[in-house]
Amino acid sequence: MFETFRFVRHLHEMLIPLTVGATLEAAEPLRRRLNALREDIDRLTRAGADEILAADLLDYRRRTNSLLLLLACELTRADGTRKISRRGVDLSNTDLSHADLRRVDFTNASLHGARLTYADLRGANLTGADLTQADLTGADLTGAIFDATTADRAI
Repeated sequence: MFETFRFVRHLHEMLIPLTVGATLEAAEPLRRRLNALREDIDRLTRAGADEILAADLLDYRRRTNSLLLLLACELTRADGTRKISRRGVDLSNTDLSHADLRRVDFTNASLHGARLTYADLRGANLTGADLTQADLTGADLTGAIFDATTADRAI
């Protein structure tokens, strides 16, 4: 029973930024996805203990973090004055398909197994990034920097 409370607490921690993020003007391109994930998590918090404990908490965390990263990019672009830095961040197995990641600094970031299909990575700094098994199908890598980048089995 106490384990259920721990799971629900983690789910509620994900709900707050998704709820607030969806209300922001810059979130318009992501609003549908933010609200869909928020509704899915909210539904799960109201489920029975067995369903809550059977849920893949790590998957919900990954999906939340992916959307919040995209939202951070949108907010930074809306400001227009700041550079986006994701230096050393672990984005393993993150879905960043179709994301606008122009000029993002991914120096030493782990993008192991990330889905970057059709992502706009023009001018991105991928120095030292781990792109092992990342899917870059259709990604625009024009002007991207790849010094010491690991890309074993990347597509």
